[in-house]
Formats: sequence, structure tokens, C-alpha cells
Amino acid sequence: MSTAKQDLYKLIDALPDGETEAAKRFLEFLIEKADQVFLQALNHVPLDDEPLSDNALTAIAAAKKDIKAGNVRPLTDFIRDLDS
Repeated sequence: MSTAKQDLYKLIDALPDGETEAAKRFLEFLIEKADQVFLQALNHVPLDDEPLSDNALTAIAAAKKDIKAGNVRPLTDFIRDLDS
């Protein structure tokens, strides 16, 4: 755990009971603001309008063919195999 988080825990423990609700609301505000900034950044990412390469188009066609043929497996199985 980072030193800053440890300091925050100490500060929270030292808060008078009457101030904990205000501190909670402020921390929730900071988290919500961070989420909004991230989403706003995502909304302003320029559209990737570069044409796909021949290799990419070939790979997409092969993937679609595999899907139609049933040559797929659940994502959970793939993740489990990565972890082992």
C-alpha cells in the first residue's frame, strides 16, 4: 500500500465523528470526478479511420470462418489457461 493511502487511513481514523460523513462525500466526489474525466477523454478520442491492411482483413475473414465453424471457446476458459 502506498504511503499516501496509509496517511489517508490515519487521517480518517483521526477525524471527529461529526466530520466523517463530509469526508466520505468528498472522497466519493473525487472518485466520481476521476471517472468523469476518464470517460470524457474516451469520448474525445479521434476515430481511427485508417484503412485496414490486407493482413488485418485476412485475419478478420479467418476469424469469421472459425466462428461459423464453431472453432471458438469461452473467454473464461482462455483466461483460466492464461493464469495456469
